[in-house]
Amino acid sequence: MSGSRPSVQRSPTIAGMFFAVVVLSVVGACAPPSPTGSSSGAAVPAGATSTRPARTLVAAVRNEPSTLASLPLGQQGGGAAVYFSKRMFNADLSILDGDGVPRPYLAEALPQLNTASWQVFPDGRMETTHRLKDGVRWHNGNPLTADDFVFSWRVYATPAFGHANSAPISLMEDVSAPDPRTIVIKWKAPYPQADTLQNLGTGAKGLPPLPQAVLGPTFEGQSPEALVNNSFWTQSYIGLGPYRLEQWQPGAFIEATAFEQPALKTPNILRIRVLIIPDGNTVLANMVSGDVQLAADVALPLGFVPEVMQAWGPGKGTSLLHLNQWRTATVQLRPDIVGSQALIDPRVRRALAYAVDKEGTNAATWAGQAIPSDVWIAPNSETGRVVDAAATKYPHDIRLAEQQMATAGYLRTGSGYAASNGARVAFDVMTNASPNNESEMSIIAAGWRQAGFDVKEAVLPSALGQDNEARSTFTGIFVASTNVGEQTAVSYATAYLARPENRWAGLNRGGYSEPSYDVLVDSLGTTLDRQQRAQLLAQMGKIFTDDLPSIPVFFQPQPWVFVNELKGLRVAASETNMSWNMREWEFN
Repeated sequence: MSGSRPSVQRSPTIAGMFFAVVVLSVVGACAPPSPTGSSSGAAVPAGATSTRPARTLVAAVRNEPSTLASLPLGQQGGGAAVYFSKRMFNADLSILDGDGVPRPYLAEALPQLNTASWQVFPDGRMETTHRLKDGVRWHNGNPLTADDFVFSWRVYATPAFGHANSAPISLMEDVSAPDPRTIVIKWKAPYPQADTLQNLGTGAKGLPPLPQAVLGPTFEGQSPEALVNNSFWTQSYIGLGPYRLEQWQPGAFIEATAFEQPALKTPNILRIRVLIIPDGNTVLANMVSGDVQLAADVALPLGFVPEVMQAWGPGKGTSLLHLNQWRTATVQLRPDIVGSQALIDPRVRRALAYAVDKEGTNAATWAGQAIPSDVWIAPNSETGRVVDAAATKYPHDIRLAEQQMATAGYLRTGSGYAASNGARVAFDVMTNASPNNESEMSIIAAGWRQAGFDVKEAVLPSALGQDNEARSTFTGIFVASTNVGEQTAVSYATAYLARPENRWAGLNRGGYSEPSYDVLVDSLGTTLDRQQRAQLLAQMGKIFTDDLPSIPVFFQPQPWVFVNELKGLRVAASETNMSWNMREWEFN
């Protein structure tokens, strides 16, 4: 054989999957070792297998980051699912461990509430003090100092860069550096993550340091555009993470070497090569052939995971599922928009929840890899387990669905549910355009029809996928993905309603408004104790799962698939970066 490896198409049958495995094995043995790489999906960039050192870990990711910074400026963005790439090059005062618990990282310790390191004043203002570890250095060898955090605050608090009005930057009154290793932050109002300087559940960094020696002259003497366009953010990036950037060939690969940081452990894996491969078939082929040892950041589509594992055979590799997306069926609750007023009755929504066959939908759409969901936070962290225990559960049970409808005053007839006055329960269910989304929606809709509901299916065109008004003015139910955790819980408050006044930008797209839920959200925003916050979230979860403004369907995992020679990875809490402990990884 000769030429580049062909794409491998998925087959829905076991026999087809076995045939694909055989083809992949033969092609992997006969194809040239290093076809030319490009963003169009070729297997491995030129020279990858012949020039890399023996201890190089080759990873594949789907999305190329537009910047390596953990908190980009302006419209630089970061692309979807670039957690692995950014973790390599960045470090912060704290880090979330595998259980979602904050640990000190660049800091010696986390500020402790009601001590000199974290003071709360009677008027609600606060002050936190953070002490840097001794000997921390940037990738260019310069020492990290408290002045780099002061400079970072000045940059991110500049309105032109898009973060001045967002927490935590918007809540910071002042950031100062009494000495090279001490950072003092004065807060205008309570902020629960003031000790970690992270927005838990979003992955966003609250105040990542910026090298003043590198960016200061541009920030002080030039236009905002000059700073945004500085090569520092891309191919000249200087960070504090476990790896230092060696080479970035856009559209093809990023190469990095372990950084010997005096204050932190040097990574065990000395070199990592990240291939940017947007085509799942190509990732599949490269993993089966052995050219790629780790698929991260949705490089391998969820449905492809069983194929890789079957191709490798027992003992060859491992698949871990990171629950960082939530699939939910949001119900339209605005009386002036909803097509069927019956949907406004929570008893009808409970009936619909009982009529969702999550197990069957998962098997048919997500190859059994998704995790059924009961609420917006996964039970794989301390807080998640507390919330899950309080949530109301809706197992698949048509009989219970009929009971809920009867309680709501709707009886099942030969053509569907109807009220005593003849009003029928008929609604549309919609999703974003994609084969998996549409398959999932159709199976859910079919289950609702089987349970007696009159349901029509609709697909939001890709051209409207980012149109906030289109995503908020659906007339029935919209099945889509959102984040997992606290951020999503808060987004169902009335304050986050999508409406014309905010150009439909609110995350509460179904129009849910419940005063008792809003009170808990307000309390959550000012409660600093983590155990108390978990109890507030549990109360919110109970109200949410009783009211069901959205019907939970799945936690849609991000698969991390790797050879067993790579050791140290383990399943992490939803709010945690799966590569949080990459310094400890080993590759033999």
